[in-house]
Amino acid sequence: SRLSRGDLIDCGTLVQQLRYTKTLVVTPMMAYNLENKMERKFFQDELLRGNDYLEYTKEILFRGRVAAVKRGNYIHNYAPYGYDRIKIGKDWTLTPNDNAKYVKMIFEWVAAGESFYSVVQKLKQIGAPTMKGAEWESSTIRGMIENKIYIGKVVYCATKETIVIEDGKKKKKKMF
Repeated sequence: SRLSRGDLIDCGTLVQQLRYTKTLVVTPMMAYNLENKMERKFFQDELLRGNDYLEYTKEILFRGRVAAVKRGNYIHNYAPYGYDRIKIGKDWTLTPNDNAKYVKMIFEWVAAGESFYSVVQKLKQIGAPTMKGAEWESSTIRGMIENKIYIGKVVYCATKETIVIEDGKKKKKKMF
């Protein structure tokens, strides 16, 4: 079943490679000789079943994450600047940390009409630490201003990706 993590094309390619290299596929349940038509059919069915199970599992996990977000849980691995991620029971939430005062300053300065560059300069002047010890950048400030977590909203899957064929190749496209 681990061989079937791809789509139908991947399964077909795998079966072809194994078949034409005369590879005997041994599983805990059965050994498949892919030169034999019936055994090849059973093997293909097993690959498809494994792929279906994987897709079903992904869907169940996705629904669980969406349900957690609807309950107000913070499901991301890293807390945003100014917060710590803490566990309460089985759920995760955010609590302000020592850097929360800088977040408040950033929003006040931007609301007062300061440019992102100006905010960066002020943060450097007062010695405000960054999350990872790097330099403050205007893009960081923009990201904070656009992040809905700072207005109390937990967001998950705001943009969805879909796979499309362009110029004969598979590409991922973001949908809003």
